[in-house]
Parts: sequence; C-alpha cells; structure tokens
Amino acid sequence: MILSMAVSDPKSGNPFCYTGGTDGSIRMWRIPAANSPTYTPYDPKINSGEVLAENLDAVWCLRAHPVKNLVVSVSANGLVKLWSPETKKSILTLEKAESASPTSADFLHTDLKKIVVSYSNSKAHVFDIETGKPILELESNATSGNELSFLSSSLSIFPSFFFLFFFSFFFPTNIFHPHPFRTPFLTSLSLSLFRAVDNSPLTQINQIITHPTLPLAITGHEDKYIRFFDLNTGSCANSMVAHLDAVSSLAINPNGLGLVSGGHDSSVRFWDINSRACTQEFTSHRKKYSEGVHSLAFHPTTPILASGGADATVRVYN
Repeated sequence: MILSMAVSDPKSGNPFCYTGGTDGSIRMWRIPAANSPTYTPYDPKINSGEVLAENLDAVWCLRAHPVKNLVVSVSANGLVKLWSPETKKSILTLEKAESASPTSADFLHTDLKKIVVSYSNSKAHVFDIETGKPILELESNATSGNELSFLSSSLSIFPSFFFLFFFSFFFPTNIFHPHPFRTPFLTSLSLSLFRAVDNSPLTQINQIITHPTLPLAITGHEDKYIRFFDLNTGSCANSMVAHLDAVSSLAINPNGLGLVSGGHDSSVRFWDINSRACTQEFTSHRKKYSEGVHSLAFHPTTPILASGGADATVRVYN
C-alpha cells in the first residue's frame, strides 16, 4: 500500500515521482515528458519503479528538495533520512530530537539548507541538513494571544460552570444520572479548550508545510487546530480551530496567498493566509473508518487542486 508520494520539480532536470509504502521501500518512477504522444511504446524505465531504499518500515512522508536532487523520508521506525536518488543511498540521518515518532517533514523554501520535522507529541524542530542537528524548536505547545485571552475571560465569566464541571468530572454523583455533568458537549468543550496547550498524541501534528516565499510553517493537528509559526523565532504566530475533526492534510497555493486544509470531518476548507479567514468550504469525500480527507495537492502552474480520501477516490477541482 502506498502511504506517501513526492514529485520532483521539473526545473531540477530530474522529473521523478517518489512513492513510499507499507513495505518499507521508496521507489522512483520516471515521469514522461509533457509533450510525449498519448499512445507511446512501452518504456520499462517508466513503468517499473527503481528501488531507492528498502527495509525502512512504513514510510509516512516523502518530500523532494525544490532545487537539488534530494529526497527526505519519514518512516515508522522513527528515522528521518535524506536520500540521493543519483547514488540511491542515504546521505544523512537527522539527529533524534524527540522521544516521540516523527510524522511529517518539509524543506524550508526560504532557506533550502534547512528542514522542519513534526512529531506525534505535537512538537516540531528545524534541522540543518548539512549537520543533521536541530537548530530551532517551534513553540507548538503555545496558543495565540487571542485564544489565551478567550480562555482567561471564559474562566472569569463562568466560574460556577467550570467548578461544577470539574467537580462532577472528578467526583461523579448519581443524582438523576450516573454522570449528570459529563455530557458530550461539556467533554468536547473542555478538550478543545485545554488540548491547545497539551503536548500529547491527542494534539499530534499530522502534517507540516512551509510557505513558498515567507519564513512561515503551518501545522495541522489531531485536535482540529491549525497553527502558524514564525521560522525565524520559532514562536506561534496564530492558532485556530479549523475543522470539526482532526486536520489531516494541508496545501498552500503556489502563489502563496491561500491555504487549503482537509480534515477527517470530510471537508475541504480554503483560507486566506493574511487574514486567517475561511473563504470557502465544501464536503469532499465520504467518511470511512472515521477518516475523511487524506491528502491535498496543488498543481504547480495551473489553478487545479486534487484531494484523496478514505473513500478510495481522488477528486480534482478547478
């Protein structure tokens, strides 16, 4: 089963598609020329994938370097490796910065000698790809000032509400109901309020991407949040609840003005990066096994967006 895919920049002179799967291998597939005829003779170089790496365990994420002929992989064995497709060898293994498993990675477009890696404990680090050492930790356990002020105002306005809720949560009674205050609404409210500052698998980063022109990283979390980070300082610039379920995938428009997010609520949402406002939303895929949208990708030159979902379909939008 294929879990991840990356396509090299055609300008790099190496038009390859890279795939990673549950068999622990990374394969290279040569992309035919855009001007090739529709019905071409069989070319074994295109139809048979060359093995770039194997015995890695499941490969969660692949990213191709925007300029150089390099590929980074994130696998279930907890390793983040940098590969050279020319030599078909690993040239660097990033230093293990967290005890948790890595989940996603992306090259910094504003500094191509660096890469940012996210982890299942909701943390993220920036690495130098020449030394493999972490040089900056993103403050992923922080929320924006607006959310913190909202929390403090909520606590001041509704002290009785929170007292009753926590009292009933830790000391449940049998008055009218075994757990009269432990309703789904209150439980989800408490989790949405306090998971925002939690470093646990419940808030893990499912995907991290970087802006094509700005020193900005964007993360999609299991706790329904999208967070924006300044890559110069590592500070959290903004955070917001973006979906009704986990945020599973992110993509930035090549012009850098718009962000698209997909979630396990089966919706695709468009965001203005400058104002952080949602400009459009639609349901894209049918839910299957509590999962919805799995991946999103923009065409590099044409205003086309594609999405892949748990319902085994790929949809293309203009």
